[in-house]
Formats: sequence, structure tokens, C-alpha cells
Amino acid sequence: MRTLHAIALCSALAALSGGVAEAQSYAGRPGQHVTRFDVEPHVLFDYGFNRGPGDYGGGFGAGIRFGIPLMRNGPVPSINDSLVLSLGADFTWWSGHHDQNSVWVASDVVIPVMLQWNFYLAPAFSLFPEAGIAVAFPGCGGCGVYAAPGLALGGRIHFSDGGYPALVIRVGFPMGLTAGIAF
Repeated sequence: MRTLHAIALCSALAALSGGVAEAQSYAGRPGQHVTRFDVEPHVLFDYGFNRGPGDYGGGFGAGIRFGIPLMRNGPVPSINDSLVLSLGADFTWWSGHHDQNSVWVASDVVIPVMLQWNFYLAPAFSLFPEAGIAVAFPGCGGCGVYAAPGLALGGRIHFSDGGYPALVIRVGFPMGLTAGIAF
């Protein structure tokens, strides 16, 4: 019986190590990905909008991103990466409460301008960090236009060998959680 367990364990480890080796070899092959202009419509969810002390709320909305390739093979020549300028607009509708006594609603438009660094780990999967600036145009009375740092982490599941369409999921500030399809 112990021999059977040892064989099963060795088989499982061999299968896992083959998948890891394949991912490492794919990640280490620069240029083995599709880089092109893309359009990503998405939905978004956020929580924690704060108009001041005692104000808290949540929001939902929709947006769009445009990916403009800057470098097909990214800044690290030995890995499978790319750099993309990601521009777009997010429209969010908010509701919340002030000191649990009154309810408020608001909307805003956020324009993100982000540098996205893509890491292609497998033919069907990639990860990316984003950093840049987000300009917000709040719809609440007395709120002014402001700019904030934009930071996010995301991933893509590519549905075909051509890389597109792809499911894109991102979490960050100030856009919250977004999920969409890149074409």
C-alpha cells in the first residue's frame, strides 16, 4: 500500500512540475504573446466613498478602457512582457449615509491614465500591475475636480491563441473592482 501511495505522490509531483516548467518556459520566451490596440468595456464595484467625516457609501457603474501598446517586448528583455498605455473613463453611481441619519446619492466620472506592465505567464493567462493618475469629476454638490494616484493589479484569461477576447479583472484605487472583456 505504501508503494502505491509513493507512486501516486511521485506521479502528482511529476505532473505539477511539468506544468510549472511549461509556465516558466513560456514566461521566459520574450515576444510569445499578442500585443495590439484593445478595447475593454467593463463593470465596476466600489465601496468606501467618503465625502467627509461620517460619510460612507458604495458604488457601481460601467466604464471603458483603451489599451495602446508602447513596447511589444517590455523593459526586461529576458521575460515575456509588454508595456501598454491604458486610457479610459469610469462612470460610477454612489449611495451612502451620513452618520447613519441621512442618505445621499452621487455620481462621478473618473478618467484613468495608467501605464500597464503585462507579464505573460502562460498562453491563456497574464498578470499586470498598473500605475498612473486618475482625474475625477465628482457629481456631488460642493465637490471639486481632483487628481489622485492610480494603482491597480489585474489579470487576463485569454480565450484563444490570438489573445483576444480576454476576460480582464482588476482591483485598484480609485476604480475599485472592475471586470470586463477586452477585444
